[in-house]
Amino acid sequence: MSPVRKTAGKAISPLRRPSIAGVRELRIASPAIVSFPLPPGLSLTIEESPTGIAARVPEPGIVGLPPGTLDQPVVEGLPSVLGRPEYAANDPSFRLPSVDGGRLRQPPGTGRETLGGRPPWLEAIAPILLAPAQEPDIAAALGARPYQQDAAQALITNPRFLLADDPGTGKLRAVCLALSVLAGQGQVHRALVAAPRERLPAWRRELETFLPELERREIRGSSAERLEQWNVPGFVVLSPVEDLAEDLEAGVPLPAFDLILLDRFMALVRRRPADIRRVSRLEAQRRWALAGSVPADAEDWRILLGFLSPDVASSPGRPGTGELRERFTQNVLRRSKAELVRQMPRLTRSEIWLELDRVLGPLYASAWANERERLRRLGSSLSRSHIQASLDTLKQACNFAPESYDGPKVRALVDLAEEITSGRSKLVVFTIYGESTASRLLPALEAFGVVRLRADSPASDQEGALARFRAQPGRRVLVADLDARGDGGSLDPATYVVHFDHDWNPALRRRAEQRFFPDLGPTLPLNIFELWVSGTVEESYHRALEDRQLLASNLPQDTRPADLDEKLSLEDWRTVVFEAGPGPAFVSAPTAGAGTGSLPGTGTLRSRLVSLTPEQWASAAESLLRVHGFETIRRLTSPDESGLALLACRPGGGECVFVRCLKTQRSVGVAEARQALEEADRRPDCDGVYLLATAEFTPACKKFAEEAGGHLVLLGSTDLYRHLRSQGTVP
Repeated sequence: MSPVRKTAGKAISPLRRPSIAGVRELRIASPAIVSFPLPPGLSLTIEESPTGIAARVPEPGIVGLPPGTLDQPVVEGLPSVLGRPEYAANDPSFRLPSVDGGRLRQPPGTGRETLGGRPPWLEAIAPILLAPAQEPDIAAALGARPYQQDAAQALITNPRFLLADDPGTGKLRAVCLALSVLAGQGQVHRALVAAPRERLPAWRRELETFLPELERREIRGSSAERLEQWNVPGFVVLSPVEDLAEDLEAGVPLPAFDLILLDRFMALVRRRPADIRRVSRLEAQRRWALAGSVPADAEDWRILLGFLSPDVASSPGRPGTGELRERFTQNVLRRSKAELVRQMPRLTRSEIWLELDRVLGPLYASAWANERERLRRLGSSLSRSHIQASLDTLKQACNFAPESYDGPKVRALVDLAEEITSGRSKLVVFTIYGESTASRLLPALEAFGVVRLRADSPASDQEGALARFRAQPGRRVLVADLDARGDGGSLDPATYVVHFDHDWNPALRRRAEQRFFPDLGPTLPLNIFELWVSGTVEESYHRALEDRQLLASNLPQDTRPADLDEKLSLEDWRTVVFEAGPGPAFVSAPTAGAGTGSLPGTGTLRSRLVSLTPEQWASAAESLLRVHGFETIRRLTSPDESGLALLACRPGGGECVFVRCLKTQRSVGVAEARQALEEADRRPDCDGVYLLATAEFTPACKKFAEEAGGHLVLLGSTDLYRHLRSQGTVP
């Protein structure tokens, strides 16, 4: 096995053992249940037949394996009175650990909690429940590659550590492996993950997939909402770096953390260095950082050391880059894709899911309402040209803020480019909207050295652009139209591809990738990233494609775009993707004093509801809940422009539910529904969740509610408007 190597800047040197436990597999001993010689009290009796030996063993006592060690365990007797563990299997809310400071969740009133919050029987098996990284075979079955297990071992061994492998190597999975071991050992009870806002959905998916036992909590919303959320414990707390820095600057008291992790360091040090310094004020025994490379200059090293090792960074004098690197060289693991080529697949496709921000959210909601109404009014005249026009309008509304180069997709792309190019790698960025999108991407990417490849330029110009991109080391980003022609060769200098926007037909993306990478992967592994925006038309047609097994990752290599053209019918587009059924607007039964009973169009309806003041919105929500039989209603938060939270109970000690009231113009997606359920789950007095919104819910959110088994009730703008109109609050 070649030794694990790490680099600092441009220098590459072999890893000096034992500075990093870089091993092919985690050297963690599995606990033995029985060892020989035989324990006292075991008697052997020889029967008449010399070939048979019967052992008389006294009734065994219950033993517990202490969870705080990964060495050979000491077998010891536990008290004979242990609680019956059956409730854990029957309790649907049982998760590990609980939100109570990272402890294991207990049903109320058991009376069998230890000082650590765990009953003895659960304390004994905690290392087994939280041990995917302790067993290499289990970790591999869950999708962890050997080099990710090596990185996990390095993180476990080093409390102050920078993991700086190339982007796309799966650093998040390595962190999950390390967290599982540290949680099982009891060394970490609460961890804080600070990352750019656009990075948090990836953390949510990775934690849910790889470590569902660990309770996570995401800090989000207004400053007032965040103030309350910080006081609700959780094992893994996710926070956008910008929000965390703002709360620290405002003096918000934060709980203690055993571990603080800073993700996308190279992107943050370029875009938000002041925020890193604010986060560095927090105290924690363990501090980790993730990056796509090691820092290149002294100032970046000082910022890094200011976070990971403030005592070193504050030492007298101003050491240079070389001295700073030497001080911290034992706490860095840096591996390029070239070093890991034998362990990585030739091609990896990843979806990066983003969320609309406060600027684009209302604008997109208005465009969505207009396009749905337009498609509905077309009725039987609807054609695929109409569908494509609506898709173009809505997809471009996701890309940029008006009169700006900014937007969630742009920020995610810039951060990704920062991480990739800091390691001297190159990337190709595809767009389907030609110059209208490329002209706004070029200013955002020009700092990395951009080459533009236009589909409408002559073949000689396209070949010249590709030649410059290959030959010039400083040209690290190629912005290409999706239908641009290649020159017949593989674009080997680029080992990353980003689809900034994409046609609904995944075969078109596959064709472009094959045009520039004929073997679907250069000498080094090829990483392909697709940017998607949740709660938009992109999520709607992504779900429709996923249901039909038509995503890019599912298609055979020889699939042609024409093979998929008819896979989604016009009716699918109208009813499944756009939810715009034909015919006139919905008509409800007329209510006395309420006019004809016709509801306004979606756009008008949303605008009327959003125009309510926070107090009007709160009163409307409370009166609607009373109509549904809830007599006692208590406000948990003060109403503001984003909404409020309520606790509603039926009379006579009946059902008590947590109510999240959202004031928004965009469709409410799964993320908001899941967060409401998580908030209710932290309240032992709640039996379910009501989610009220001034907008409608996405199909994915409705499906999520159906799968919640009655624990989640959705009340959208239509229900709310009918109620308010019956009371004369709105026309």
